[in-house]
Amino acid sequence: QDVESHAMTQGTTATSMTLSTIFTSSTINGDDGTNISDEDVDAFLRALRHKEITLKNEWENAKRKHQKDEDDLQSEISELQAQKSAVENDRRRTEMTKNEAMRELSMVSGQMSSSLTRVRKSDVDEAKRHAAQLAATRDELNNNPRREDIAKEIRVQEEKLKSISAT
Repeated sequence: QDVESHAMTQGTTATSMTLSTIFTSSTINGDDGTNISDEDVDAFLRALRHKEITLKNEWENAKRKHQKDEDDLQSEISELQAQKSAVENDRRRTEMTKNEAMRELSMVSGQMSSSLTRVRKSDVDEAKRHAAQLAATRDELNNNPRREDIAKEIRVQEEKLKSISAT
């Protein structure tokens, strides 16, 4: 703004010098300055109109520049607010997902602790005894002498079937 006021001061000074020259020339001609010629008034009015137009143009240009700057700032603010809203929505969605996962984890851990009971040493010992009994039964059945007899009887019966079906 200091530069603009300086520019105006220079314009005002130039106009003042021009008017001073005009009025001075009429004063030099022997005029005491009370009578201003129509040419002097016209020249003054033209200079005044020119200065008015120049100042209005400068003002309009400054006004447009400030409006553009304001529009740019508003646009940037809008973009930043949109980004902020997006981040807040993402944060809320993430928080909800986290809370849902925590509830599910809590439910699963509660189910696991209630479904899994402690295994007692007596239960383990009983399972070992039962496994030993089943192994003994298996070994007894595998070592049974009748097992060979059963296999022989099956072969004999198969041969009889073949002979009957061949006839």
